[in-house]
Amino acid sequence: MKNYKKINVGLIFSENITLRDYQINTYNTLKKNNIYNLKFFKVDINKFNKVLENIFFIEKKFQKPKLQATNIFLNKIKNSISINLENISKYNSDDVDIFINLSGEYILNKLKYSKKPLWDFIFGEFSNQFNLVSFHDIINSKPYSKVSICQMHRKSRMMLGEGYFNTKNYALLHQEFILEKSVVLLLKTLSLYNIKKVELKKYKRNIFKYKKIEILHLIKYFFNAYLLRFFKKKIYSEWNIYFNKNKNFLNFEKFGVKIKNLFNKNYFADPFVYTHNNKEIIFFENFDNVKKKGHISLLDLKNKDKIYDILNKDYHLSYPFILKLKNKIYLIPETSKKNELQIWECVHFPRKWKLFKRKLVGKNFADPTFFLDKKKTLWLFLNLSIDKFKDHNSELYIFKVNGLFDEFLPHKLNPVIIDNRLARNGGNLFYKNNKLIKPCQINTYGNYGNGLQFIEISKLNLNEFKYKKLKKYKNIHHFSMCKNMVAWDKQKNTIY
Repeated sequence: MKNYKKINVGLIFSENITLRDYQINTYNTLKKNNIYNLKFFKVDINKFNKVLENIFFIEKKFQKPKLQATNIFLNKIKNSISINLENISKYNSDDVDIFINLSGEYILNKLKYSKKPLWDFIFGEFSNQFNLVSFHDIINSKPYSKVSICQMHRKSRMMLGEGYFNTKNYALLHQEFILEKSVVLLLKTLSLYNIKKVELKKYKRNIFKYKKIEILHLIKYFFNAYLLRFFKKKIYSEWNIYFNKNKNFLNFEKFGVKIKNLFNKNYFADPFVYTHNNKEIIFFENFDNVKKKGHISLLDLKNKDKIYDILNKDYHLSYPFILKLKNKIYLIPETSKKNELQIWECVHFPRKWKLFKRKLVGKNFADPTFFLDKKKTLWLFLNLSIDKFKDHNSELYIFKVNGLFDEFLPHKLNPVIIDNRLARNGGNLFYKNNKLIKPCQINTYGNYGNGLQFIEISKLNLNEFKYKKLKKYKNIHHFSMCKNMVAWDKQKNTIY
């Protein structure tokens, strides 16, 4: 923490405290980090709407186990400083550098001035906070829910950070998910604030408006979520793999040869094409719909009628990333069920492998993607989850890898992306016309694998990460390139 200064954070809670997981999680995380000095304030502003939540009692079974607040935390809130909004706006003591509102009610619209920077959350498009969080995103069938962190400092109003998250099917579950994700966004914004890299954007006072939840909204929600869903035909999603030689990767989907799938109860996905000693091999996830578990298989393009299983365990395996490093070939599949990074070394290409190393033990993540740049620096792109939902679609983390997978140095801007429309890895990075291209998944409308988004990375070092969006595609969620050979998967929905 040598490059970080101490930050005095004033946490604002409600007098009528009913602690929620995101508040407990925020406190626990900040308390562990020794760069934050925490001071507690309570304001008599929030009245939780228990009537609304009681209407959704049937959905409580979908919620995750609750966190327990420690007695130390509860006593700190109980014995904290009682203060009104006017005194917060005039607060001038050096024991607070910034205020963060965790009361559950949006307060910036009630203030015209704040001597100290005061941060607040907006969930979705409206400032209805716990009434229910992002509920209008569900009933309006939004592709995602946005969380914004806003700041008032003196008379200036600024947007500090935004995150985009996939919608859940049920109101209470979605509320819990969005509140949990706000902690991730807050931690990143605090980190950027500390190193003076927050991008400030002006916004008008009334850009976020309060919107009530009316009876008609509830009727629409319950009709769509329960009655209409009951009568809807079921959709079975099946993934197939295609491949081809293609010099213009942006138009890859126009031509393709489909891998024959002779398994009635399996689907193929996550293809990685790799060329070695004149062998063109496609490694892929072979998912068993009966066992609900994937294993790793391969296809030699010289013998397209024979599929070989190379890695099959009692836990789920997918995303078989292939990397050549120091004249050795490694297979790094997704092993999120084991909470570790497994690195397999090739004994005899392409079918024989042995476990070489286990790293990042205890971490929950998906789709590990390594990349060796032109300077021979090895990077790891990882969809790491630090929330109880084990969501892998919203945040992208980058690490610089030293040695032979010995040390993983985190990027200063981690997570470098908080956006379900392009955060999740969707295949190997590659250079094309001296441009660095990265495939990314699009996960929207409450679904997984809605599409693929190419981005061009213009800056990549431990302090910077810059990119711009290129082309996107529907019903494709993975793309791999090796030399001029490309492979991808495509979703086919069957209604029954």
